[in-house]
Amino acid sequence: MGDAAEGKKPYCTVILLAGGSGKRMGTDKPKQYLEIGGKPLLWYPLSILEKSKVADDCILVVPQGDISYVRECIVEAGSFSRVRAIVAGGQERYESVWKGLQAAEKGSDRQDVSPEIVMIHDGARPFLTEELLERCFLEAVKYGACTAAVPSKDTVTISDGEGFERETPDRKYVWNVQTPQAFRQEILLPAFRKMAKELEQGDGRERLAWVTDDVSVVRCYGGVKIRLVQGDYRNIKVTTAEDLEVMKGLL
Repeated sequence: MGDAAEGKKPYCTVILLAGGSGKRMGTDKPKQYLEIGGKPLLWYPLSILEKSKVADDCILVVPQGDISYVRECIVEAGSFSRVRAIVAGGQERYESVWKGLQAAEKGSDRQDVSPEIVMIHDGARPFLTEELLERCFLEAVKYGACTAAVPSKDTVTISDGEGFERETPDRKYVWNVQTPQAFRQEILLPAFRKMAKELEQGDGRERLAWVTDDVSVVRCYGGVKIRLVQGDYRNIKVTTAEDLEVMKGLL
């Protein structure tokens, strides 16, 4: 983080994950391409990244067969100049993030640079804001790894696995995790490399049960504590048809 010490903003790349299939939405078209308010869902986070003060560029991760469509009908049609690359994702989230990280390491057409800060955001969370990006960026610079999250409004319970309640954690300690999740690259990249190496060697499958998002990769494979950053209750993830109706109402 030498640039940070000199007062220069660390270079920040956002990996935007847009690999949904639309199965849970019950539509033929993947949810990230559904039009809401005359714009595809993916347009909304891209529009925030395009004018962001902290995000320098973006790696867009989409299904293998959708690269040309996304480039022509979303990126070029929307004049999103900060999209550095569009790459094909994998079967699992961690595979898609790993592909995005590898693309980010190759540098940019505009300048030969690897990011110092990497943020990862779900393309199905359309209500990304510049304020949330800035909060996550600053906390990642300070603490190394963080995630947007909001305190749970509901009481949650832990099941015993057989349909009965086992315990109820104190609600003041329960947070609902969101994205962006932001990291110093010197922390994020080694964790993903370690995970990829273990999987190539046939090890680490048991640990994958604990990998549900990007902070869990860093926690499991990097041993790093994760800072919670105040998120936004509007920052919903559009997964079902009901979520789509909520989004329309918020718009």
